[in-house]
Amino acid sequence: MKPATFALSCALLAIPAAFQRRAKEPEPADFDHSVKAAQQAFTDKRYASCVKELQTALEVARGELRKTVLACLPDAPAGFTIKDADNRQGDAAAAALGVSVLAGGLVERTYQGSGGQRVQIKAQLGSPLVKSMLALFGNPAFRKPGTEVIEYEGAKATLERAPNMETLRVIVDEKHLFEVVGNKVGGDELLQFLPQASVDKLRAALKE
Repeated sequence: MKPATFALSCALLAIPAAFQRRAKEPEPADFDHSVKAAQQAFTDKRYASCVKELQTALEVARGELRKTVLACLPDAPAGFTIKDADNRQGDAAAAALGVSVLAGGLVERTYQGSGGQRVQIKAQLGSPLVKSMLALFGNPAFRKPGTEVIEYEGAKATLERAPNMETLRVIVDEKHLFEVVGNKVGGDELLQFLPQASVDKLRAALKE
C-alpha cells in the first residue's frame, strides 16, 4: 500500500464514532405549550407562527376527541376483534368531502368476526351533510322499502336491510352522523354495536 493511501485510511479510521447517531423521535405535540406559544406569537405580531401553533393545538384536541368518541363505542363482542382507523384529512379536505370538520375527518372503527362477519362504524362529527339528512329521516317517501325507524333517546335512526348487509344510520343531537354497516350480521345483532348506552356516552362527550 502506498504511504499516501495508508495515511488516508488511518485518518478515516480515526474519525470519532460520534458522527454516527440514531435520529431522535419527534417530540409529541403538547397542547398547553402550543397555546402559550401561539399567545406569545400573537403578542409579538408573528401571526404566521401564531396560526401554526394554533393548528398544532387543534390537531392535539382533535386527536383527544377521536379517542373519546371511540371509547364510547362498545367493546368487541365474543369472537370479534377491533381495528380503529386514523382518517384525519385536515380542515380543507374534510370540508370539501363534507365529512367531519369537527374531528378533521371520519372517525372509523371496524369489528371483524372470526366467521367472516364485519361491522364498520363511521362517524361524521359536525358534518354539514347531517342537516340535509334530517329531512330525509323524517320523510317516509325518501326511505327505501324495508327501512325500519329505530327509536333512541336523543337520536334519530333508521335501519336499512339488504341481502347480506344491514345499515344503521344514527344522527345524534341533530349534528353527528354514525353509520353502522354490517356484513353477515343481522339487524337485531347490528343494533348491539351502537346501543342506547353508547349514544348516551356520545351525547355527553360531544356536548359543546
